[in-house]
Parts: sequence; structure tokens; C-alpha cells
Amino acid sequence: MKTEKKKRGRPPKHKAMEFGGMTYEGAINHALDQEVAAELDDTLAHKSEDELTDDERKYLKRKREKKSYTLNVRFTESEMQDILSKCEQYGYKNKTEYIRDCVRARVDLTPDRTEIAETNRLMKRIGANINQILVRLYSTGHIYAEDITEIKKGVNEIWHTLLSIHQKMQELYNSVTA
Repeated sequence: MKTEKKKRGRPPKHKAMEFGGMTYEGAINHALDQEVAAELDDTLAHKSEDELTDDERKYLKRKREKKSYTLNVRFTESEMQDILSKCEQYGYKNKTEYIRDCVRARVDLTPDRTEIAETNRLMKRIGANINQILVRLYSTGHIYAEDITEIKKGVNEIWHTLLSIHQKMQELYNSVTA
């Protein structure tokens, strides 16, 4: 009887079904992504260097580059479950590619600076109005109903602007986490 020496190291990888464990939507997205990538590669192969756009150059450079840097990141249990479910949903075979694509998406979570500037402008205007009303109050000893109405109107404008900023940030957050 012949005895074979056991090999050390990792066990051999078994070829799993390509869409095993994926949702139907994820399998379709995965197939479409592969098809689009193949078409893009074919199209770019027939273009000369001066016909390429900047994005196409970046895409080709990224394909040729060797991945030589690693980054260790820790996730909570719930974050990891989210990552795994998104990988399955969108048809990613590994978490690294999914995270790499998320980084490339360049999602900007910073609020629109124009709305913040508008809110600051409104608050400064109301502050100036309140100071003028206080000067009048100290000099005459009376406060007028128009002054109170003007302050209420300014506060209402600020309130609506802040609600608008909050709503847009909430929509952006929901679109990113969806």
C-alpha cells in the first residue's frame, strides 16, 4: 500500500459557481459590469494615446499598475455585515474590490458651502437689525411691533435655510447608505 505525504499549505481552491450566493439583481449587475468592462477595454485598445480622455488614461493606468500598498482597516460587526451584504448584492467576489470601488466613487459628503454662507449672511443681518432695535430701545425707551415682526421674519428665514441644509444632507446620507 502506497502512502502519500500530505501537502502543507492552503487547501486547493474549488471553483465555485460564478453567481453562487448572489442575489438575482447582483448577478445581473455583475454580468453587465463585466460586459461593459470588456467593451471599454476593446474600445480603448483601438484608440491612439492622443485620442484618450483623462478618465480613460486613468482607467488604463489603474489596470496596468501593480497593487503594492496595503491598508489595514478595522470594522465593527454591523459595518462588516453591511459590506458583506453589499458585496453579495452587487456581485463582488471579494470585499477588497468593493471597497476599492467605493473609494473611487468619490462621494462628497461635505455640505454645500453656498447655503452655509447664506445662513451666515442672514444671521449677521438679523444681528445688525437687533443691534439697531436695541439702540432705538435705549434712546427712546420704546420697542415697536414692526421691530419684533422683523426679528421674527429673520429668524424664520434662518430656520428655513437650516432645514433645507439638513434635508439635503439627510438625502445625501440616505443615497450613500442605500
